[in-house]
Formats: sequence, C-alpha cells, structure tokens
Amino acid sequence: EAGFQSVRRTSIFLLVPAVLGTVTLYVIAPYGLAALKWVDPRYLDVIRWLCPWIFLGVLNNVLGVQVLGAMGRGKPYATIFAVAACFTIVNFVVLVPRMAEKGVILGMVGGELMLTCLAVVVIYRTMHAHSIR
Repeated sequence: EAGFQSVRRTSIFLLVPAVLGTVTLYVIAPYGLAALKWVDPRYLDVIRWLCPWIFLGVLNNVLGVQVLGAMGRGKPYATIFAVAACFTIVNFVVLVPRMAEKGVILGMVGGELMLTCLAVVVIYRTMHAHSIR
C-alpha cells in the first residue's frame, strides 16, 4: 500500500507538467514557428500531432516503470514494450511511403497508444488476479 501511495505522488508530479506542457506547446506552436519564420504549415501539423505522443510517453513511464514496477511486473512490461515497438515499426513501413511525415507521426502516436492500452490491460489483470485470491 505504501508503494502505491508513492506511485500516486510521483504520477501527479509527472503527469500534471506533461499535460500543462503539451497543452502549452499546442497553443504557442504557431507563434513560435512564426517567430522562427518557419511558415510551412506541415511544421505546425507535426508539432501538434506530437503533443499526444509526448503525453503518452510520460503516461507510459508512469504506467510501465512506476506502476508495473511497483507491482513487480517488469517482465510483462518488457514484453508489451517490445510488442509496441514492433507495432510502431510496422506502422512506419506501411504509413511512411504513403503519408511521409504524417506516417511517421501516426506510427509514433500509434505505438505509444498501443503501449498504453497493453499496460492498462496488464495492470487490470494483475489487480484482478490479486483481488480474487
């Protein structure tokens, strides 16, 4: 129980800045790009599409390293991480030739989202298995 209290505190310190940072980046990106004189609209699209990727990366750190680590489930996390990495590579192979930079972005976001979903499943199953016993 004390381990989960620590995880909760750490999660708040990681997730709140991630949310605030990605929302801020999403909002100020047009102004920053204008100041840099990067007027190609693809730059703004890339930055804005990467905002969910940044947040999911932090969330996956919390779910994988913090929560699953505290549960002693490091090996399943390593497995789902490898699955998500393979999913990302397959996305790149399929999407990049058709969509260029958007294919890269969608592959990255898709891989992080896959990792998030798999981590939630492992956490749920672990908690459910312990509550039955």
